[in-house]
Amino acid sequence: MTTKNGEQLLYKKESYIIRGACFDLYKKFGGAFKEIIINKALVSELKHKRLNIENQKRIDIIHRGEKIGTYIPDIIVNEKILIELKAKPFITKEDDKQFWRYLKASDYKLGFLINFGSKKLEIKRRIYDRAREKSPRLSVLLSAVICFYFIATGLLSASLASAQTSNQIKLMIAPEIFELQLEKGEQYNNKIKIYNKGEAAIPLEAIASNFDAEEFSGTAMFYDSLSDANNEQDDILFNPRKWMEIKNPNFILDAQETENIKFSISIPENAENGGYYTVIFFEPKILDVNNSYQEKSGVSIVPKIGTLFLISVGKREKPVDTSFLTVSKFNIPEKFHLKTLENSIIKITGLISTAYAETIKSFSIVETGQLRFNLNIKNNDAYHIKPFGKLAILSNNGKIIGETEIRKTTILPGKTREIPVDFIPEIPVIVQKLPSPLSGFISKNLFFGKYRSQLTLNIENTTTKEEIEFWIFPWKIFLTIVFVLAVLILTRKRIKIAIKALIGKKQEGYPRV
Repeated sequence: MTTKNGEQLLYKKESYIIRGACFDLYKKFGGAFKEIIINKALVSELKHKRLNIENQKRIDIIHRGEKIGTYIPDIIVNEKILIELKAKPFITKEDDKQFWRYLKASDYKLGFLINFGSKKLEIKRRIYDRAREKSPRLSVLLSAVICFYFIATGLLSASLASAQTSNQIKLMIAPEIFELQLEKGEQYNNKIKIYNKGEAAIPLEAIASNFDAEEFSGTAMFYDSLSDANNEQDDILFNPRKWMEIKNPNFILDAQETENIKFSISIPENAENGGYYTVIFFEPKILDVNNSYQEKSGVSIVPKIGTLFLISVGKREKPVDTSFLTVSKFNIPEKFHLKTLENSIIKITGLISTAYAETIKSFSIVETGQLRFNLNIKNNDAYHIKPFGKLAILSNNGKIIGETEIRKTTILPGKTREIPVDFIPEIPVIVQKLPSPLSGFISKNLFFGKYRSQLTLNIENTTTKEEIEFWIFPWKIFLTIVFVLAVLILTRKRIKIAIKALIGKKQEGYPRV
C-alpha cells in the first residue's frame, strides 16, 4: 500500500496489526475498563501476534545534549512505534498536542494515540518523519483526504478529491469544499456527489465533525464537539456539526456508481456572528473481516474522504481594514545571517558613535540574494481571512530585482499562520540561457550592497505593507577576487619578465629579411 504521494505507508505491517488488535479488544472490553487494564490486555494481544513489546519504557528527553526529563510511553512496538493509551470520553486537543510533543522529543517516527473510553474506538496515527525537516503533518489517512487544500495552501478549488487506500477502495467526491455566508435562523440545502471507482460495492457512513487548525503550522484537528478543542460546554450554539443533517448517512455505493448525498445546515436563531468550521466524512464500514476490502496481511483498511464547510454566520460589524490582520513576524531567518560580520561592524561603529551603533543593531547582512523570509500572519477577526500578496526586493536606488507571489492562504479566527516565503532574484536573459549550475551560481552571487524587502498583503480591498532593510555581501566571491588581485600585484614584476621573455623567444623564431 502507498500513500497519496506514492510513498510506502510507514511501518505498514505493524500498523495493521496494531489497529486489528485494538478493534478486537474494543469489541470485547468497550469503554468499561481503566487504562491499566487496557494496557495489560493490549500488551498481551500484541505479544500474541509476535510483536516485540516494551511496556512503560523510560525515554530520556534530550535538549542541546543534556537530559531535561523523562517520558514514559505506555507501549513501544518493535523498537520503532510509540503507543499512548487513553480511557476517557474523548481525546482532547491538549491530549493530541501533548502526544505530538512527546513524539517530536523522541527518536521515533510513528506513534498511535488510542482511546478506548469513547463511544467509538478512537485511533490517531501521527507521523513525525518529514516533520523533522519541515513542519508537522497529518496522519496519512487525513492528509490524503482534504488538508492539502485548506491547511497547506489555502487555495480552494472545485475539482474532485479522491481516496484510494487499496486496490479495492477508490472513492472520489465533489465538491471538496463549501464556503458559505449564512444568516441566523437560515437553512441551507445542497448535496455532495460521491463516486465509487472501484470494482466492489462499499458500505459507507457519513459523519459530521468539527475541525480547527493548530497554531503556526495550520495542521487540521478534528473533533466531535468544540468542547474537545476549547474546553467549552458542548452547546449547539458552538457546535456546528450539530447544525448538519445528513439525509441518508448510511448507504451502500455500488461499483462504478455515483450517489448524491443530500444535507441541510440549520443556523440557530441565537448563534453568535463569526466563523464556524466542520467537515462531512464518508467512511467505509467494514462489516466482515473476511470481505474483499482486506489487504494481503489480513487487516482491513478503513479510509476516509470528506468535504469541508467554511461557514460565516452574519456579517462583519465594520468593513475590512488593516486591523483585521497582524504581521507578527517578518524577518530573515538567523541561519542566513553573517552574524560574525554583523557583530564586528556593530562593535566598530560603537567605538565611533554609541548613538549610531544603537540604530543599526537590527540590521542584517546575508551572503546571497536567494533567501527565505519568515512570515507570520495573525487573524484578529471573528471570521476566517484569506490574505495574499507579494514580496518584492528593491535595490538602494529603488530598482526591483525580483518578486515572489504569496498565494492566498486561509487563516481561521484568532489563529497565527506561519508562511515561509522563498525568494529567488531575477537574472538577465543571457544568464538564464547558461547551464543551470552556472546560472544558479551567478544568481546567488550577482548582487552586492544595500537592499530592502517590501511585503504587500491584501484582504479584500485592504492593503498592508511591511519593509525590512538588509545588506548582501557575497564574501566568498569577494575574498576570491581580493586573493587573485593580491597575487597579481605581488607577482607583477615576474609576470612582466615572463611576458617579455615569451615575446622575445617568438621574435627570435621569425626568419630575418
